[in-house]
Amino acid sequence: MKLPCWLFCTAALTVVAGCSADSDLVVDGGGTITPTISVDTGIVEATDSRSSVKSQLTPADFSLTLVSASGAINRSWDKATDFPTSELWPIGEYTLAARYGDINNEGFDAPCYAGQAQVAVTEGGVATPAITCTLSNSMLSVNISEAFRGFFTAYAVKVVTSLDHNFEYRNDEAAPLYVKPGTLSLVIDVTKPNGAHASFTPSTPIVAEARHHYRVNLDVNSGEMGQATLVVSFDNTVTTEDVVIDLSDELMNSPAPEIFAVGFDSNETFLIQHEDVSDKIEMLVEARAGLSSLILKVDAPALVAKGFPAECNLMRLTPDQKATIQQYGLECEGVWNKADRFAVVKFTKLLGNITDHQSSFTLTAIDKYSKSSNTMTLSVQNLLVNTNL
Repeated sequence: MKLPCWLFCTAALTVVAGCSADSDLVVDGGGTITPTISVDTGIVEATDSRSSVKSQLTPADFSLTLVSASGAINRSWDKATDFPTSELWPIGEYTLAARYGDINNEGFDAPCYAGQAQVAVTEGGVATPAITCTLSNSMLSVNISEAFRGFFTAYAVKVVTSLDHNFEYRNDEAAPLYVKPGTLSLVIDVTKPNGAHASFTPSTPIVAEARHHYRVNLDVNSGEMGQATLVVSFDNTVTTEDVVIDLSDELMNSPAPEIFAVGFDSNETFLIQHEDVSDKIEMLVEARAGLSSLILKVDAPALVAKGFPAECNLMRLTPDQKATIQQYGLECEGVWNKADRFAVVKFTKLLGNITDHQSSFTLTAIDKYSKSSNTMTLSVQNLLVNTNL
């Protein structure tokens, strides 16, 4: 087993600028600031291969934000080269942050680098903060083998990010995908030569961290043509166990799990108009092949801030996650004890504990054959929350 290795590539980028028209806070006394930006493109890998990480950056590629400890001064520059190095700043403590890219702008060519430094401005002094910017994203590469390409008449390989963005890996896609750190899932849609079609979601999630490059391999029979199986293998930063999926016609034609809405319309927003929510609001899950995973995604900032997981597998909760979920009223039947073909996720009591004005809860079921259900979303608007406060 290969241990993760660090790949380093740094470049010092000193900001040089003259007097700027952006000098409305010049004062009698104080000091100046001359920052230096360095870029560390190092990433953690499970292999010894080098990733294509953008490194040809200049000061003009970075934006800068200077904020005083009191918050009285908050200034930004789109280009670090526009920073007024001759301007006098009031004596005090500051934070100077540099950024390239947007962590929420995910894509195949969307790296985001960020860093910050503390600055102490003294009377007549020249502060020289050194900002080291590192990769804020996680990176994901999917390798699709020739055996995989040759076996299926049609296929689509997608990754779903923690922001619910969907990206498809095409035949010629070699560049890594840059995503916001969080839980990633794969959706593999395939069609056999005889027309049998199925969509699979491996139950092994990728919990992606910043500055890490994850690699997934898709193969059929490990390159051998025989009794067909789809093999999904991950690098050892995720797991050392492969996911092996039977591609028999019986499995391909078997029904995928289904989720049914009870007490609400998935196409409409459920309104909370009274403190006591008495309606039966549930999601009924049926998986004829048996349940393997129930993935719940929660978009409710106030609830998540209290410790409710933003995303979790209801069938594999930590003790703390389970205690929190139960504390706020989410109930599950057929999930925690001898999960089989049916499950019910009950939201009625949870809705009475929601303080978000707008929130949503999305459930996806995966069966023991890695077949994925439709996603079911409960959208909620709490009319009892005063949005004008």
